[in-house]
Amino acid sequence: MADGDQADDKTIPDEAVIWRRVAPDQAKPTDEGLIPTPSAFRDSSDSPMSAILAADSTTERALGECPDNGVVGITAGELRALGQRLIRDPVDGEPAHLLVAGPKPRGGFQKRVSKAATWVVYPEGHRD
Repeated sequence: MADGDQADDKTIPDEAVIWRRVAPDQAKPTDEGLIPTPSAFRDSSDSPMSAILAADSTTERALGECPDNGVVGITAGELRALGQRLIRDPVDGEPAHLLVAGPKPRGGFQKRVSKAATWVVYPEGHRD
């Protein structure tokens, strides 16, 4: 589903936690601990960034067919403060699926989300 000009879904409160799956190669250790790399927060070539409304899902569903991946969380309010819109986009097997639509410049959005995100599940081969 393309986001088009769909408005932000205001039924998702700013306090809601939004999950994003992170591949093992999108995590790097730093002096402050493991962080997701900015590349974990890009749009795909044909769709806005995929995410999940945590309150309506499970980490097992969030990982799907990628059990070696990790999951990070960030609040809806933090995403909105960075110019993003949250659009419900239920898919087979994950009714809590969302699209995170908006500009995601490397030097801005991606780096800020990378630092703000917190680990819910660490990717395989990584620990805090």
